[in-house]
Formats: sequence, C-alpha cells, structure tokens
Amino acid sequence: RARFEAAVRHAAAEKRLGEALAEVTAERDDLRTELDRFYALPNPCGVGMGIEKCNALSPEGGHLQIFKVSGLFPGQSAELSGAIRVGHEVLEIDGIATHTMSLDEARAKVAGKRGSLVTFKLSQPEEEGAAGRAILVTLKRGSWGPEHCVVSTEDRDL
Repeated sequence: RARFEAAVRHAAAEKRLGEALAEVTAERDDLRTELDRFYALPNPCGVGMGIEKCNALSPEGGHLQIFKVSGLFPGQSAELSGAIRVGHEVLEIDGIATHTMSLDEARAKVAGKRGSLVTFKLSQPEEEGAAGRAILVTLKRGSWGPEHCVVSTEDRDL
C-alpha cells in the first residue's frame, strides 16, 4: 500500500513538473518571437507616426509653424498605444519645442535606436473636447503595444 501511495505521489509530482515545463517553454517561445520581431526592425526606426508641417495664426496675428500628426502606421508604437490620434499638434519632441525645427529635424528627432524611448508633448484638437490640454506620451521606438506607452496629462492648460 505504501508503495502504491508513493507511486501516486510521484505521478502527481511528475504531472505538475510537466505542466510547469510546458509553461516555461511557452514563455520562452513568446520571448523568442518578441526578440525576433525586435531584431527584424530597422535600426534606427521611428514610432510609426507621420507628421506634417502646417501654418497657423499666432495670438499676436502673425504666422506660426506647427507640426501635426498626419497618420499612424498599423502595428507600430504610436498606433498601438491608443494615445496618439491624427490631428494632435506636436509641441515638443524629447523636450525640444518643435516650432524651431524644420520638418527634417523633427523627423530625425523621432527616429532613433530601436527599442529606445522618445517623448512627445501633444496638444489635443478642439473636436476632442480638451482643446489646449497638453499630454505627454513616451513611446518605445519600433513596434510595441500599449504596455510600453506612458501617458500623462499636463497640470495646466496651454
């Protein structure tokens, strides 16, 4: 009887080990897939967000150069984050005001080493009901999901 109980315990332990091994193997395979996807990205790369240069009227009545999000590329960080929308005004890239940049300079600031971080200060369009409200969005360059996106709201209106 004791041998039978020991054999049953042994079989149960063996089953638990097999299940644990299957979980670890699946996790390893997921990580391998993620690494393969990471290394397949170009280096440098961006966040999958098109920007365009627009002219706007300044409060003083003059003209002002602004950048707006013109498009989001499916499966890339900007689109996967859910935080950035077409029409958002790009106020800063990594803490540098965009109104002093050329379009090429702005695009060069967005691009960087794959997997590195870039922070945008964006102003939401009027139709979103929070016009003038700034948000900070930090994304990983490349193709990453919302878990790799940090969004915070500015404490004050612009």
